[in-house]
Amino acid sequence: MKFKTALTAEEAALLAVDLERYPDFSAAHEGLQFAHKLSSVEDCTIGPDRMALVIEELMTSIRTAKEIYRALVDDIVLADPLYPPMDNRVTSHLVIASRAQYSEVEDYIVPEKCTVTKSSLAAWFWQHDQDIAKKFAPTITAQSIDVGGGTAVQVRNDPNTKKLNSLLRTVAALSDVVIDGLTGVKNKDAEMVCIVFDQKGKEYPVSKK
Repeated sequence: MKFKTALTAEEAALLAVDLERYPDFSAAHEGLQFAHKLSSVEDCTIGPDRMALVIEELMTSIRTAKEIYRALVDDIVLADPLYPPMDNRVTSHLVIASRAQYSEVEDYIVPEKCTVTKSSLAAWFWQHDQDIAKKFAPTITAQSIDVGGGTAVQVRNDPNTKKLNSLLRTVAALSDVVIDGLTGVKNKDAEMVCIVFDQKGKEYPVSKK
């Protein structure tokens, strides 16, 4: 993770609690199981008291990492440039480096598989724990975030992005009204709206895509 410029929510959560030696939660749990087995060995050189402390610290770190992971996953959804929150006041410091979606047809984000820039992770953690933030960007300061720490808020200030966001919200609202409920698949919703326009002899302003 040291040389990566972008991380998944799982990688970021593990790095935040100093468990970056594990590639994922599954490996972290395997490490915990190994520690339990080691503690049961009679001639364990570490000693039972020290081993019990190691196990307790590892369990606490994994628990904390999972809490951070869930929070990051929720915020990655907020940072998605294709589907911003309906309320523009709801923003995130996170910046998505690579965006994963369910399929070519259903382009809804899969936050667990996305990667987020390290610099934006530093800005995100700065709000909660400045020591953790410096693990992602050692030179981070409050001023560097204010000046331009690479936040999702800045992305949404772009005129073209604002126009796209407004269009997406309008299309979603029209779909809900025109076809009397959404299917949950955008292209199918758009196709049904186009059919209604055709039935009424009206030319639709945008294509199904």
